[in-house]
Amino acid sequence: MGEPKTGWGTIVNIYIEGIRVDPTYERFEWKAMVNNGYIVRARISDPYFNLLKKVTDQVYLKRARKEPVEVKFYIGWLKDDGSVDKTEERIAYMINLYSRGVGEDGRIEFIAIDPPSWLLSRGKAEGKHYKGSVSDVIKQVANENGITEVEVSKTIDNKSGDWWMMRQDPKTFILSMLDWSSSVTNKKTKWVVTSKDKKLFVKEEFDLRDVDYGLFKASTKKITTRDLKEFELLMDNFSHVMYSEEHTAGMSAVSGYYVDRITEEEKSKVYDKNTGNKANTVFGDDRGFDITNKKYATFRLPVPEESAGLVGLKYQDYIDGRARQEFLEMVGYIMRARVQVDGGRKDSNDKMFDDPTMLGVSTITLQWIGLDEQTGAGKPYFLAGHWMLTGWYHIVEPGLWSTDLYINRLDYNATARKVGPSSSKS
Repeated sequence: MGEPKTGWGTIVNIYIEGIRVDPTYERFEWKAMVNNGYIVRARISDPYFNLLKKVTDQVYLKRARKEPVEVKFYIGWLKDDGSVDKTEERIAYMINLYSRGVGEDGRIEFIAIDPPSWLLSRGKAEGKHYKGSVSDVIKQVANENGITEVEVSKTIDNKSGDWWMMRQDPKTFILSMLDWSSSVTNKKTKWVVTSKDKKLFVKEEFDLRDVDYGLFKASTKKITTRDLKEFELLMDNFSHVMYSEEHTAGMSAVSGYYVDRITEEEKSKVYDKNTGNKANTVFGDDRGFDITNKKYATFRLPVPEESAGLVGLKYQDYIDGRARQEFLEMVGYIMRARVQVDGGRKDSNDKMFDDPTMLGVSTITLQWIGLDEQTGAGKPYFLAGHWMLTGWYHIVEPGLWSTDLYINRLDYNATARKVGPSSSKS
């Protein structure tokens, strides 16, 4: 594939099953989030509707209802010296095609999603039986539905367990297993699902890779050096109260043993102290919430016991699975932000945002210095320092490329393993 010489500075390279469609692009969007795969959307000028005819005649009408229609793409900057600074090429599968126009003035738009999401959503809803541990079964289901490359964190339950699909589609079946099984992972951290091209990654958070994506300047005395174009901040103190503890309770049909906060307190509740393997960045007490010491609690129904004992564990050892997954997901909503920066870190050697499998515990650092007395002139603002990266959203137009970064922090003193740079002085 040759490099387009647009003269606009930005590059969008898009092929639909080998048909190049990008030379007259107007806008390209690419969004990736943890547990939501990724999605791309392109709007392309199409005078006389020639591109629409070419794509529909050669590919779309013949194949789209029967098999994947593959989109290959990358984005980048065309530098002054003629070299290209670009993302890795990614693959997506089309899910729709739209066109509008008047006379000879037309345009087309299409949306495509990551291949694993496409493949798992179209599978058969069967009553099939699977044998193996939770991690084994997830891999089997993915393989049977066309995903040949799957990485799943190993679970500690019975390797000869029996599982029935119960007429669920493949995606729903896998999600039903992830709903409760964080308690049978090695480190009892939450499940995180990501995808990259045709590969599926189902990992407990402890197994995720940690990449430092570098420093972004929010404000300096020389405004021209600012990286952040805009930002949004959401701090949710009610979640902080509501999810300080999650409780569950139930009785084993095998042994008759009853589990609740009186008989088995540490087995029936999930809270900060018994989720110490969760990830958090390093920052001071002036930059995040102080964890609550109040005993607020929310009740979560447990997963029913597998009464034949095929999980291979006592019911009390996995009864808190649903509560654990929900608690670990909700603590990430306490302090969230969206920061918009120049796309691709133009004229920078920093790593680009193009690998969705890096989302979850990778970090960015904000250099945010107060500029007046009210914000503490010359002193770090409370939003300065390290944040965990949960998603990105690239928006590219001719000559323009911006990237929204979705970031979060837990409580500053949460019991957690630290990820990212060790210094909080930024």
